[in-house]
Amino acid sequence: MKHIKYLKILLPILWSANIVTGVVPINLTTILLSSIIFGPLFCSFLCPFGFLSEAIYKIGRKIKLPELKINTKTDYYLKFIRYIILALTIAVSLPLILSILNYDPQANINILLQGNILSIIAIIVLILFLFVSLFSRKFYCKYLCFEGAKQSFVSIGRIFNITRTEHCVNCGICEKKCKTQVNILKKDIVTDPSCITCLDCIENCPEKNAISLKPSFSMKKIIIIVTCSLVLFGSIYINALGPEKVAIEEGMTEYSGTALGYKGNVDVSVIMQDDEIIQVYVESHNDDWSWFGRARQVADDIVTAQSTDVDTITSATYSSQGIINATKDALGEPFTEQVVTKRGHH
Repeated sequence: MKHIKYLKILLPILWSANIVTGVVPINLTTILLSSIIFGPLFCSFLCPFGFLSEAIYKIGRKIKLPELKINTKTDYYLKFIRYIILALTIAVSLPLILSILNYDPQANINILLQGNILSIIAIIVLILFLFVSLFSRKFYCKYLCFEGAKQSFVSIGRIFNITRTEHCVNCGICEKKCKTQVNILKKDIVTDPSCITCLDCIENCPEKNAISLKPSFSMKKIIIIVTCSLVLFGSIYINALGPEKVAIEEGMTEYSGTALGYKGNVDVSVIMQDDEIIQVYVESHNDDWSWFGRARQVADDIVTAQSTDVDTITSATYSSQGIINATKDALGEPFTEQVVTKRGHH
């Protein structure tokens, strides 16, 4: 375990470099699946914002700034906020919530790494939460992070848990070192979804083999895993549902186009017949389904108007503009690639 601290530096840097270069495609579904097995490893080993936030927190301790300590009871209730945000986003997609998430600092760090520009407000919010990190450890991550809430939600029944053994002497060092204020001494097996499997408790434990990461299986766990997975992945699937692609018949012609959406390229197929647009079909994209599900309406708008001169969708501006531009590309119409100038999400 002595090499873990180096992985916590190396992996976020490599992940950030990959966001910049795009060498390896990022599959968030795979990351969520890893959370079902090990817990939110993304939060502790990959997230660029989490890495930067932790580094700034340690600077605060080095220069001896006062630390904001949140008591256990307040911490418990504050942790529900991010799950409420998650539920409002994936269940009802309230425009107000989607608009607020335009300023999500965790997502906006990725946007900056991709070479895009943020709005002044988004930059101020990002700087504000990084500033808070000088005084409070993982404040945004624990209480407000939408992405972290997804990771923790599916990890409620995780297969591998932090586990105390008979060698534990209840010294409490593990809890003092915990980044997310998990009550490790409460049970032998830690089931708190706030645990991000950072392994700091194991790394700092003075007693050999007192704490370890172990697999455990039970019918209760299986039910929890299945239920949480169905809720989250089911909501993603429902948002992803769309019309089937029109079968190409005699007299029809298919054209392909590509343009930048929010998080990457949007690829569409435009099916024409006698100069009439029959369908604009989205082949692939990299944007979040909560937003892209709304943006896809613009494809129908293009068919109805028989023109790419249509309005973007509120709270899904960049995704819908990506569809419009990709359609223009397919039809050979001139367009200017958009630059993301604001957002956590749109």
